[in-house]
Amino acid sequence: MSKKRTKKLLALMPPLIISGGLVSANTHIYAAEDHYIEKRSPNINFKPHYEPRDKVKAEAYSKERYSEWRKTLQLSHQKELEEFQKKINLQYLNKKLELARGNIENIKDSTLKQQLKQIDTMIKQPVNRTKEKQIIYTHFTAEELGFINESQMKKDDGSQQLDENKIENVLRYYEYGILRDLKFGNLMMKKGDKGQHFVVKLELPSGTYLGHLGDGQVILPSECAIEIANKQADKPKIIIVDGKQIIKVNAKLVQKAEIQEKIKEREQVLNDDINKLLNNDGSKIVKLDIEEISASYSMKQAHEAITSLVNNKFIPKEILKDGLLKLKSKDGLVFTDGVLKESSNIGGFYSPKDKNIYIKTNLSHHLTNQYLNFDVSHHLLHELGHLVDVEILGKGLKYLSANDEYFLSIYKEEKSNITNLNTVHDYAQESTIEFFAEVFKSMYSSNVKYRESIRKEAPEAVKYIEDKLKEYNYL
Repeated sequence: MSKKRTKKLLALMPPLIISGGLVSANTHIYAAEDHYIEKRSPNINFKPHYEPRDKVKAEAYSKERYSEWRKTLQLSHQKELEEFQKKINLQYLNKKLELARGNIENIKDSTLKQQLKQIDTMIKQPVNRTKEKQIIYTHFTAEELGFINESQMKKDDGSQQLDENKIENVLRYYEYGILRDLKFGNLMMKKGDKGQHFVVKLELPSGTYLGHLGDGQVILPSECAIEIANKQADKPKIIIVDGKQIIKVNAKLVQKAEIQEKIKEREQVLNDDINKLLNNDGSKIVKLDIEEISASYSMKQAHEAITSLVNNKFIPKEILKDGLLKLKSKDGLVFTDGVLKESSNIGGFYSPKDKNIYIKTNLSHHLTNQYLNFDVSHHLLHELGHLVDVEILGKGLKYLSANDEYFLSIYKEEKSNITNLNTVHDYAQESTIEFFAEVFKSMYSSNVKYRESIRKEAPEAVKYIEDKLKEYNYL
């Protein structure tokens, strides 16, 4: 979007003022105590759950709630609420909020930050608190779920039907997650917009802040999260709405802080496991940087990677100890559902400058089970290969693999021998650095098929790495 267009959008959204001044909003998404909820007369059009036959009542109720919300604004600012109805400005601002991973404070543009704070405060007003439990429906795009696009969710036969193998991880492991934006929803079930194949039937507790836009649409404030029901009767399933296949899940709205606490607890468990392996003093090595709807799946991925590493009997423990302890002074070993190096398709990377390893937990290829030979554990071993290359063999100064003429000759001779069992898209041919890491990954895999096959495909590279490790007394 051009700077001119950005300024035009922001010009439509001057600071919002609630009558009598902008009221300081509660940082929570709902108030549990009834006496905090605005007292208002019973509404004949209200229903805690609107069915398709209730369309007239739902729209009437939405208009009434919108009107009540609008009345709290000064006349000069009622136009802003009308603009919100069109969603144009909010969609733009929401995109910026998504890029900030749902944290308004992370937005660098002070004008955008202030606009979002004001909108969030506007939603979190007493007039918008629900008097009872309320069911709404909110949709997610394929990209929000972690896919590159909606075709990654569908069968390859052109039928436009969802592929249950590709969406298996979503159906089984999306148990709770964090909402990154001011989430739009509807009082009634809809088929959703193009690209939206995931709908949440969301139960809101009494006292939830919920803005009504007058046409059945609603909007939630920031700091929201959901817990998805997984009991047999409420398990995620594929349904058809107006001829469109959609994954439908039942969930409850919760505070973002509740999910963050789950993440913190899991992070501590993983650090305990690593520290026990390394006979370490309890320092923090593992960090979980998880902020997406796929939080539970990402935590599962991180847990499996660390468990695989802890139980790996083939990689010398001293290599792990000397390598991983070098990460302690920085962020360390970071498992994240954020974008790495501005690309959604990178599974991980090692930063020699910062001495951090980053592993992406919700890579779309893992989500779709596309490359069964390359799970998150393989990515971790690959990045550990880079760590060994620089911090141990390169003495923290350089990649040995990029500065050794003998290894370069091995690379030229063996790089084309690496099959899809041990690399993907010929990544081992990318450079001597990536060749080293791919060979290292397979050499020290806990699976015998990778260990044996890499010795056949790159015997000289394997011997080179083993000889170097012997020089440093690791073998």
